[in-house]
Amino acid sequence: MALEAGISGTPVLLTDRCGFGEVAEVGGGQVVPATVEGLRAGLDGMLKDTEGLGQMGEKLRAFVAERYTWGTAVERYLKLYRRILGLTEP
Repeated sequence: MALEAGISGTPVLLTDRCGFGEVAEVGGGQVVPATVEGLRAGLDGMLKDTEGLGQMGEKLRAFVAERYTWGTAVERYLKLYRRILGLTEP
């Protein structure tokens, strides 16, 4: 659901158990410890920064559009298949 939120420009709050730390790296939301305290602090911090939420959402939208759309996935597979078939250099 983080990808769906991201492509719609909605920032996300994830735990460190989700395996999608890139969200925080690109500034598209927060990754917090998987505890009640971690979730509380992350949610509280995000809700206090209403201006920043729009910016986070846009950063996540751009990241998801660049890395996770069908067009991008197809290009990666084509590049992989060409490499496997020896049509391009590794």
